[in-house]
Amino acid sequence: MATAKRKEMAAMKVLVTGVKGQLGYDVMKRLNVLGIQAKGVDYEDFDLTDSEAVMDAVRGYHPDAIIHCAAYTAVDRAETEPEKCAAVNGMGTLNMVRAALAVDAKLVYISTDYVFSGEGDEPFDINAPYNAKNVYGLTKAQGEEAVRSLMTRYFIVRTAWVFGYNGHNFVKTMLRLGSERPEVKVVCDQFGSPTYTPDLARLLCDMVQTNRYGIYHATNEGFCSWAEFAEEIMAQSGRKCTVCPVPSSAYPTPAKRPANSRLSKCSLDQAGFARLPRWEDALARYIEELNNSLECSHLFPIAAVHPGLLFFCLVRPCFWPYRAFILCIFTNKYAFLLSLHRFFLSFLPENDPFSTKGLVVEDFCGKPVDNVDKPSQPSIFQDFRHVLMWKTLWILWKVSSRAAAPLGQLLHIHR
Repeated sequence: MATAKRKEMAAMKVLVTGVKGQLGYDVMKRLNVLGIQAKGVDYEDFDLTDSEAVMDAVRGYHPDAIIHCAAYTAVDRAETEPEKCAAVNGMGTLNMVRAALAVDAKLVYISTDYVFSGEGDEPFDINAPYNAKNVYGLTKAQGEEAVRSLMTRYFIVRTAWVFGYNGHNFVKTMLRLGSERPEVKVVCDQFGSPTYTPDLARLLCDMVQTNRYGIYHATNEGFCSWAEFAEEIMAQSGRKCTVCPVPSSAYPTPAKRPANSRLSKCSLDQAGFARLPRWEDALARYIEELNNSLECSHLFPIAAVHPGLLFFCLVRPCFWPYRAFILCIFTNKYAFLLSLHRFFLSFLPENDPFSTKGLVVEDFCGKPVDNVDKPSQPSIFQDFRHVLMWKTLWILWKVSSRAAAPLGQLLHIHR
């Protein structure tokens, strides 16, 4: 029986959209672990708003199932460009639905708690009426309607407060700020459940192998506020940063955030699907995942990698943030850029034109924006001072000894 099941799974073909996002990334990882043939696509492969392009891509691969993770998720930006948001989340989903019907594929559509009013203090049931309070929620509801009105073989899975390895999220930013600042202000009157993408991916990959179609809510178990979430992040990671709870009213955002993002998981129980673990347990596993990667490890000192730079660092301490430059020799580009950004910003003065200090509260008055971990100002290479500094570092690297490089590659000091 088990062998037959494995053969059936292996014969299944799954198309995953939004593979470069947090959830799509982990869905692909899970499908690979299960031995299910899968193809991940993103915006470079085709435009969701182009119906012909979507149809051609889906027919070309001819999947048995589609897990549609791709979406327009810039909640605040959507308020100023509602047409673009609707084109991706509404019309884009409709295009995917038509393509799925054309190849007789089942569809898993990822939705959000934002389709509800966000009022009250009870978890929303799957049949609660739509009452979105912002453009993003409205367009996700439109996507749901496209799925429900045209398909019978579908799963609509609403989730909230997502965090995962591949991308920017609230946890990563709290970890960074917890290392840089003695305190951080986070809203305390918005409640919901954090969702770890590997846990959600496991559930989605289990669902897609069944015919238990319908609407589901899926988050990690337990409820908390954003401030409580931040406090747990600091506690589990050992950060000595104080979380200062603040009301949402003190820091208005372009898009209204729901005060109540709690979701009822009764439909999972009724269909026989296992609920996700507690959010505290998920957070612990996520922090461990980050600690086991280069992304959240301490950068080893320049002198350990390159003793020829020791004198330079002692004479010019202001160059110490640029030790991240050395990391590019030994690590992938993403870890290098993230580390550079982190240390560069932490040493900038408050009035530096490239500094983003002072933007913390605005970023966390609700769901994290999609660019909280990116510089919001022009590249540092546009400033002559930094060009000169980088050029000097590069020359020193070329002329100094590389004897300690193998030793530096072995160093891995965790926070």
